[in-house]
Formats: sequence, structure tokens, C-alpha cells
Amino acid sequence: MLKRSAKLLKRPGHYEINMVKALFKLLWDVGLLDLAKMLGFVSIKALQACQGATNHHKSWQILQIFMFATAQELLTVYCKEQLKEKSPVSAVGYYKWLLGVQNKNYSLMSEIVFTYCLALHVFRAGVRRNNTAAIQTAKVKFSPLFFGLNMPFYMKTFVRDLFVRVQCPPEVLAFIVENESYSVSGNESKGEGGDFILENYNRKTKRLIPAGLPDNKWLQVCRNVDRLDKVIKDN
Repeated sequence: MLKRSAKLLKRPGHYEINMVKALFKLLWDVGLLDLAKMLGFVSIKALQACQGATNHHKSWQILQIFMFATAQELLTVYCKEQLKEKSPVSAVGYYKWLLGVQNKNYSLMSEIVFTYCLALHVFRAGVRRNNTAAIQTAKVKFSPLFFGLNMPFYMKTFVRDLFVRVQCPPEVLAFIVENESYSVSGNESKGEGGDFILENYNRKTKRLIPAGLPDNKWLQVCRNVDRLDKVIKDN
């Protein structure tokens, strides 16, 4: 059961990819289309590739630009009103103030930025630090998008994840919590999901194998990939 539970939950890299795709589905017409054009995605094919979030690293950067820029615009309104009233500015104060906002567009953008976009940001931070509380909080806050946008695989993954954590024995839960992510370099701030680590390892292996059908060289390389990689780096 330990191996099965670990296998089920060790996909934070692909989970993040689909969180990004979900946000692009939600926000494309809202603001990402105009932002993409500003960033140089001009042709029809370029915009289609951007809309599909085909390049995860670029898509992540676009969402970060959107989140921080929009957050600053949203907070500017709040801060100006607080300054007029000579009241202190705080995160708690912002959410109290938000309850009285009449502009539905403002409320919508605030929900998008400070719930869903921020959840994606917190999720990556949790994975980087192997922080299970941050990861789970981000998943719970983001999960309505998977259901609202009809992404059945990740709807099922989210629910199954919760069931496993609630029902599994304490020793299994402790193992899951301690191994949400891993750091290959040993740096505590550079954790990755097991899925991405495995992909990087496979990419390193394929780089050492000549093109063509696999033969006995494939087995030799897989058994000695770390040694071969060290030889290449030393030279």
C-alpha cells in the first residue's frame, strides 16, 4: 500500500502543468490574450500555442506577470481609499474592505488573482520546500477550477488524494508528508516532484544513447548513466 500511495501522489509537476492550463482556459479572454500580444505572440499560430500553454515555462512566466501586475492594480484602489480615511493597510483589512465593494468586475478579478493565481504560486513554493501544508492548501483552494472547467482526470486525482490521506495508516501518511517532493541537488529550496526528476533522468539517459532502435547499448547506458555523465562533465 505504501508504494501504491506514493505512486499516486508523486505527480506534483504534472499537477502544476494542468493548474497552469486551467488558468489559461479561464483567463484567456479575460486578459491573457491581450497580455500575450504585448509580450510578442502576434501570429495566429503563436497565439494558439500560447493559449494551449504548450510551453510550461513561458506560460508560468505569463501568469506570474498577470498575477503581480493585476494584484498591484487591485491593491492600489484599496490603499488609496485607506489613505483618504487615514486607516492602516493590512491583508485582513483588504478582505474586510472587499466585502463592501459593489463593482462585480473588481470582485471577480480579486477572486481570480488572490485565490486561483495565488494558489498556483503557493503550490510551487510548497513543492520547492517540500511543505505539505502549502501544497495541500493550494490544492484545496484551486480545486474548484478543475471541476468548473471539466478536467475529469484531475478532479479524480484531487479527490483520490484526499481519500488516501484520510484513510491511510499514520505511518503511510507520515511517509507521504515527508516526501511530497525531492531535491536532487540537496538545496532545501529547490525541491521537485518525482515525476519531473524522473523525466530529467530519462532525458539525460536518452542524450547518451545513439539514435535508432534500442539495443544492448541502452542497457549499458542505463546501468552507467551517472558515471558517463561525470565523465562528460569532467571533460
